[in-house]
Amino acid sequence: MSVQSTWSLVAVGLLSLWVYRSFFKPPARYQDLTRQAAFYQLLRQRDKALAVWRAGLQLPSLTEVQRAGIWLEVGGLLAQCGQHQEAAVAFGQAFDLIGEQQFRYDAKLMTAVRAFVQTGQHEKAQALYDQLLSRAEYDRQFLRLREIENLLKK
Repeated sequence: MSVQSTWSLVAVGLLSLWVYRSFFKPPARYQDLTRQAAFYQLLRQRDKALAVWRAGLQLPSLTEVQRAGIWLEVGGLLAQCGQHQEAAVAFGQAFDLIGEQQFRYDAKLMTAVRAFVQTGQHEKAQALYDQLLSRAEYDRQFLRLREIENLLKK
């Protein structure tokens, strides 16, 4: 067996594993959900990505922070689709789960504040903005939220 045919077999095996994990393996962990949803988002199939995230909420093995992360992803996808009311509900679920736990900055947090403003929930947007800015004590990237401060003053 030549070296070239060995590498071909390895490549086919890795490709098969990737296809299995992306399409056929039922997600059991947060990483599985992330992989499957990202693949569908790459293919611009937001409905399937939303279905993966929503199915993931049923997994008993997830932590509260991971569930909040799923709600953030759902809210971000809904906001991209222009469904701001549903996005605001999803973001609200995420922040109810997170509470005072520490987490890293994500650009979807800006989207969350915008979704609350676009649905007329200015008080909730301001409260969330203030809470997120206070988290800059442990993660300086939360200061990026100052970019949307003028949105809240309207």
